[in-house]
Amino acid sequence: MKNKILEELNPKVSIGLIVYNGGEYLRGAIDSFLAQTFDNYEIIISDNASTDDTQIICEEYAALNHKIRYIRQVENQGPIFNFKYALSQAKGDYFMWASHDDIFAPTYISECLSAYKDNPECISVFTNFNVSDLKSNRITEKHSPSSRSSNSSFSRTMISLLDMHPNMIYGLHKTKTLRKIKIETLDWFDIFMIIQLSYYGKIIII
Repeated sequence: MKNKILEELNPKVSIGLIVYNGGEYLRGAIDSFLAQTFDNYEIIISDNASTDDTQIICEEYAALNHKIRYIRQVENQGPIFNFKYALSQAKGDYFMWASHDDIFAPTYISECLSAYKDNPECISVFTNFNVSDLKSNRITEKHSPSSRSSNSSFSRTMISLLDMHPNMIYGLHKTKTLRKIKIETLDWFDIFMIIQLSYYGKIIII
């Protein structure tokens, strides 16, 4: 019982699930986190004033699971605000964003954490990923980003410029490092974030 209380106060991993009108696929995203083999985490759901059934779904899950914190914004303040807000609420040493239509393998968090053990100088871990049509469950694209594992910050930055994968912001990051970068309202803001992360340390793809 004591360990459970400590985990609630000090989760190792924080998941920032950002959502606006994502009710159609939201249950799948939440269920994929509740099925994780790694158990010491929190889920922060920041609802950007959805007008569909997102609120009902989130309140239902939050009432059933103590790991979930649901925050509904009074008004829609745009996606960048939601990214920043979810990060600001994180308690864990590691942080990851997720969208309402993302589905993660059950071992996603545990395998990312294992990569950190093997690469202590790493500040971010991401994986290969597929883009799927969730209605037909058909994979439409397969992506394999390049690791930014050079000891040179210049080389890591150049790789980020040449190998642009905006989805890499949904990797598992060190929270302290992530809070150092600027999250700005501009085109390709996600690429800009990865370039900044490349400056601070290695990004490993597993």
